Amino acid sequence: MRRTGCYAVTTLPANARNWEAGAQKKRSLAARPRITSDDDSASRPSNADGFLAWERGEEGKHEYADGVVTAFAGGTKRHAAIARELLTVLHSSLRGGPCEVFGSDVSVVTERSARYQDVVVSCDERDTNDFGETTVRYPRLIVEIISESTAAIDRGDKLDEYRTLASLREYVLIDSRRRWIQTYRRTDEEWIAALPRAAGELQLHSLEITLAIADLYRGAAWTRRRRRTNCRRSGRIGEFDRNARIVVTGIPRTLAA
Repeated sequence: MRRTGCYAVTTLPANARNWEAGAQKKRSLAARPRITSDDDSASRPSNADGFLAWERGEEGKHEYADGVVTAFAGGTKRHAAIARELLTVLHSSLRGGPCEVFGSDVSVVTERSARYQDVVVSCDERDTNDFGETTVRYPRLIVEIISESTAAIDRGDKLDEYRTLASLREYVLIDSRRRWIQTYRRTDEEWIAALPRAAGELQLHSLEITLAIADLYRGAAWTRRRRRTNCRRSGRIGEFDRNARIVVTGIPRTLAA
């Protein structure tokens, strides 16, 4: 336990983090290809558009890639917290302009696939004019929040699929397990991978927006419990206060009196 000021902060132990990673892996294994028999082979989706028509009659979310349909698995609260922070900032920054930001309720469609991403921004009227649609076909920015079970596919298959979209200018990976962000950018006809960043600013060149990396992780702190104690004034900084039962490292002015 790390103690600072009038707060006792408990950090998740290593075994808890390992358990969380294991749980994510189990969710990934649950998202196995849809099993169909030879009898219904004619009804299987053979392309992305066929899949979208098929999914409208199904319960739950599914993804399609190269003829394979899989169930769409949910993420952790930390994953959701990062997505929420990014969506909030982008929505505020883009309000009133030609671009719209969407979350994981809409899917990005390529020639090979139809996948639910975490965050997508489109500035194309074909995407932004009809809010009754459930797909984005002309994205400018796509963001995936990666975990133990999704890192390989987010860096591999999804990157290959997304970069076939002529409208896409930037693809961002945000790690939910630690502070780590990597950006892929299109320059002319090439894709350049920027060096990963753990602090400072995230520059989204495609939207001319700069974000503080610390703000994106604000709601996904690796500390899980903060308990405010009844701090009493100590004679010296660092002196143990037996009543508060913490090491007092500083007294806020509002509590010092």
